[in-house]
Amino acid sequence: MNIEEILAISDTKKKLDLLCQTKDEVAREPDVWQDEYDSIHNIDNRLNKSVGSASTETADGQMTQDTRKTIITAKISIPVQKNIVRSAVAFSVGGGVNMTLVNNDDEELRKVFNLFRKAIDNTKIDAFNMKLTNRLCVESEVAELWYVPAEEINGVMVKPLKHYLMSRENGDEIYPHFDEYGDMDAFTRKYQVKDEKNALIPHYTIYTAKEIISIVGRDLVQTSKPNLYGKIPVIYYDQKIPEWKDVQIMIDRLEMILSKLADMNDYFASPIIKFKGKVTTPPNKDDIGKSVQIEGEEIDGKMSYGDVDYLVWKNSPETTKSEIELLLRFINSLTSTPDISFDNVKDLNGSISGVALQTMFLDAILKGQEKQELILREGFTRRINLIKAIMLTIEATTYKQIADTEIKLNFKSVIPQDLAGMIDILSTALGGSKVMSLQTALQWNPLVTDPQAEIELMEEEDAEEAGTLNL
Repeated sequence: MNIEEILAISDTKKKLDLLCQTKDEVAREPDVWQDEYDSIHNIDNRLNKSVGSASTETADGQMTQDTRKTIITAKISIPVQKNIVRSAVAFSVGGGVNMTLVNNDDEELRKVFNLFRKAIDNTKIDAFNMKLTNRLCVESEVAELWYVPAEEINGVMVKPLKHYLMSRENGDEIYPHFDEYGDMDAFTRKYQVKDEKNALIPHYTIYTAKEIISIVGRDLVQTSKPNLYGKIPVIYYDQKIPEWKDVQIMIDRLEMILSKLADMNDYFASPIIKFKGKVTTPPNKDDIGKSVQIEGEEIDGKMSYGDVDYLVWKNSPETTKSEIELLLRFINSLTSTPDISFDNVKDLNGSISGVALQTMFLDAILKGQEKQELILREGFTRRINLIKAIMLTIEATTYKQIADTEIKLNFKSVIPQDLAGMIDILSTALGGSKVMSLQTALQWNPLVTDPQAEIELMEEEDAEEAGTLNL
């Protein structure tokens, strides 16, 4: 059914049932994935051991004593999932996302673009992008809502641009609806709000390009208002599975091996004393210079003075160590997660070039670029178009030319840049036989945010310098 037919249904419950469906056959388990991310793992369910014998009735009716003892087994949970997600977020949006104006030769367009960019920057967009990507990597689907609430500050009515992240962590269930061409034509958000009696009341909000429908309470009371923006104010992101799903079985195996290794260490790592004969002065654990005295015993008419020895674990667990190293290597490799721990990078010196760093982290960089191009760039581009529509609705005079701006997104790398090397390359390219224009060089200069404005400043400085020389 198309969205018009669904919204025309008078039975509100049936309407919600049709809208609140998963968009495909992907079996999502967001609660399970969140537990895995929060280090609530299967290893926590590992059973303790009971050794000894239970009370039993003998042939003469007597009960034997219960000598069972419960041994607490080790349950080592490792937050591998957080490390994988942290790396994925960093190499996707950790360096920030720049917006540049392509048609920047028009001064009026540059002015309105700078206002547009400032309005978005005021929403702390880089931090929001990192939070959004984090939730996407964990929950596999998230959405962002953009809106403009009317607020009065110092007697003046202002309308700041705001955003809200729809995610399971924030208590939202999200359901996009797509037409036959794969375009989203409606979006439903389900959430709960506490009333004055602290009872949870269900709420539904349906967003379309024409209207915003609210359905509240168990009685499903419906109200609606027109959507002034002309676009669905929601951007939806989807990646099917969490970032670590393909290696979860390896993580489970790693935790079980480490837990069993911890149990073995508890049993065998400390020396065990073996006595032969009658011990009269056993050592205390706090004694310094421990000594043991053993009395002689007559056994079969002969005196035996006994002995003391240690039970030592002679076979070190080399195979266990090898498996742990292999598991860690495969987990990091299959999720493109570089090992940037202190021990692994402490030998790097400050002379390593930017190209060498890019090569070292190439696998993680490629993974980040894949997420950028397949998921994030499309969503961020839709965000720009949505905010353009919002701005034209609330500030038509100020932003009347915003629709004419052609805005390009640039995902900056989280890898530290070799600024000196880059500037030296650009300077060389501009000298001798030129291979690029000054404007192109300034666009590539990591220290310059507005190439056209920079050119104007350089021209002004050249003019001032020429005037000074003429004097």
